[in-house]
Amino acid sequence: MPFGGGRRSCAGKDLARIMLKVFVVEHVRGCSVRLLNERTRFQTFPMPYPTDGMPVNVTCL
Repeated sequence: MPFGGGRRSCAGKDLARIMLKVFVVEHVRGCSVRLLNERTRFQTFPMPYPTDGMPVNVTCL
């Protein structure tokens, strides 16, 4: 757990998470994402997840 837990958690953890989200959005904004397998099947137990790993093709302009 990188930010600790309980009452003594890191005071900057919320700021770090927001900064990481902004970083990802800024770098992915100019990219195109396409599914390689159009008929992805999902397994539903215990949580929904793709059975083939959901491969994608990412092309940045």
